[in-house]
Amino acid sequence: MSPLGLDAYALSAAFAMLVVFPTALRLDHDVPRWLRVVATVAGFVAASSFAMPVGPAAAGVGALWFLATLPHLAYGFVRFLSDPSPRIPHAWAEAASAVGPVVSSIALVTSRWSGTFAGFPEPLATLTITHFHFTFGLLPLTLSALSRRGLGATSPLWGLIFVPPVVGALMAIRPAPLLPSLWEAGATALLAGFAWAWTVGSWRRLSALPARDRWLARAATILFAAAVSLTPVFAWSSAMGAPTFDFGWMLRCHGLSLALSLTTLGILAIRHAPMRGVSLEPSPHPTAAARDVDPAHAFFVDTRHADLGPDGDGRFDRLADALLHYRFYPATVMRFAASFVTEDRAARLGDRIGMCLLVPLFPGLPAIRFPATTVVNLVARSESHAAFGYLTTEAHYGKGAWSTTLTRVDGRVQLTLQSRMTPTHPLALLGLPLYRWFQKRAHAAGIARLAVYTA
Repeated sequence: MSPLGLDAYALSAAFAMLVVFPTALRLDHDVPRWLRVVATVAGFVAASSFAMPVGPAAAGVGALWFLATLPHLAYGFVRFLSDPSPRIPHAWAEAASAVGPVVSSIALVTSRWSGTFAGFPEPLATLTITHFHFTFGLLPLTLSALSRRGLGATSPLWGLIFVPPVVGALMAIRPAPLLPSLWEAGATALLAGFAWAWTVGSWRRLSALPARDRWLARAATILFAAAVSLTPVFAWSSAMGAPTFDFGWMLRCHGLSLALSLTTLGILAIRHAPMRGVSLEPSPHPTAAARDVDPAHAFFVDTRHADLGPDGDGRFDRLADALLHYRFYPATVMRFAASFVTEDRAARLGDRIGMCLLVPLFPGLPAIRFPATTVVNLVARSESHAAFGYLTTEAHYGKGAWSTTLTRVDGRVQLTLQSRMTPTHPLALLGLPLYRWFQKRAHAAGIARLAVYTA
């Protein structure tokens, strides 16, 4: 018992909130700075609820932890949708790391309110807070970061992501809250197997680290797998009615080993494998085939006309140059990369453009990144006419075509924008009205930017 009257279970939960969660936040360089500050302040205040008597007051103080975990969940949603390869295990591991702390927040509030969580009495209620910050927080994010940099095995991540929910489900249907089942013992044995597979598979990859950190990381991976291996022993022996360890022993050996190993791996990942979770810099897909859509069958067909003002002092030529270099959309709406940019030339037929539409959904968090690749299919320039256009490809959130034409008429510059598009991205289809609003907003923003272009 600590001087504040906190038992070891409460101290483990406080450690998860004050050390483990901030470590996970530092792993991803794109996490907003304000979220890190909020997590620090809210963590200390919410953790003080462990020193308060169980009841509404303690639950209210603990609820402040939602101020950190809910924005973190929203950020994880943005990170997952912005991942250009959502089918690889890294994206799912990083998604799991955003969900766990929210469950921990729920467990914190209910345990401080009534001393229970989802029917589980203490100490399981408080241990849930610790467990979800580690198993669905720091663990998947750290292993994903190391794997993305080639410092950890990739395939075992699937098991380390999806077996823990199975264990949780089996715990939820226990006939007796404190008595594991043989099914639960089997699932935890499978989890231990994946932990050892990750440890063995990562041994050689960790040789890329400096000598001291290399052996520190290898020791941490062994300690991690050994700690996980204690779980099936505990579950099996308890299910058989003769538990080998009690909760206190498991907390000291299993819990402390996991805390030490995963915190060590997290710190090493911060040093050697930091993430850019929501990178806004696009790159073109090198081989994706172009695909168009018949205007008669497109979801959205647009034709916009705009008067960009008088043509004086070479203004038409400047606007035409800007269009043929695709200086159209503001950086807050669309970002792009192409060979004609690096080569400082106008676009040519067949050039590929890597782009991403930026959709801000949550204030204070990065925009969702819709990656896409297009192929230039229209480039024209004459004394009084300029046109630029492209087709979408298979690596695009929709299929269709886009073009913009500038014409000099009676001393003024006229613009015509034409677009046909059928969205194919699941999120765009799910929120079709919102997608359409952002599309029309992007068109208007591009026209407005070109109208004031002066370079």
